[in-house]
Amino acid sequence: SLGHLMGRVVEDSLVVPQPLLAEAAAPVARDDTSLVGAVESRPDVRAGEARVEALESAAKEPLMRYLPDLSFHGTAWTTNESAFSEPNVDLTIGLGLDRDPFDGTERHAARSEASALARAAALDQANLERSVSVDIESARITLEGAQASLFQANHAVDVAERNATEA
Repeated sequence: SLGHLMGRVVEDSLVVPQPLLAEAAAPVARDDTSLVGAVESRPDVRAGEARVEALESAAKEPLMRYLPDLSFHGTAWTTNESAFSEPNVDLTIGLGLDRDPFDGTERHAARSEASALARAAALDQANLERSVSVDIESARITLEGAQASLFQANHAVDVAERNATEA
């Protein structure tokens, strides 16, 4: 029947891939190192962590609005008129601090909004990291089911071979 599936005559006998079957039948390790490695290797998880950090930093920005704005300005004026007896260069330098004592609670609202966005991103990130562990556990369960099927298939082959030798 293999020749029929392949569309040609198969003359050599097939060999059972014993190393592959032995590796597939090995018990599934239940350790947390695979979870840590999976979380660290996923780019979406790393990007989410960076996003949370960025949003937490952005939530600190409204607090900086309580500090005054510092400004520096300077002007220079020169003339080449010889009729003036004064010096022909005039410089002005200034330094200023500006602060809004009351901004209608805009700083507070911006801080609340940015903090809420950061908390929402942190919760999304925690959900994503939990989904990685669910994916790993689901893969382990699928592998254990496949191993059970392999065991049953091997047992069926053994029984069939015994029946064939007895008959």
